[in-house]
Amino acid sequence: MQKLFDDKNKIDLPHPWDVYPELFAEEKEAYEKQALEQARAARKEYATKYNEMRRQRGLC
Repeated sequence: MQKLFDDKNKIDLPHPWDVYPELFAEEKEAYEKQALEQARAARKEYATKYNEMRRQRGLC
């Protein structure tokens, strides 16, 4: 149990749908949708900051 909380030993715990794909299909889909939305938001935030930086430097 200690290995789960030790920062030196990173253990990748499987998601429930990796073990029981039929049982957790909806949860997997919701998780993937949320991950996709977070990635889109992060890219949009990066682009906004990058464009603002370019405007401040007079590159646009």
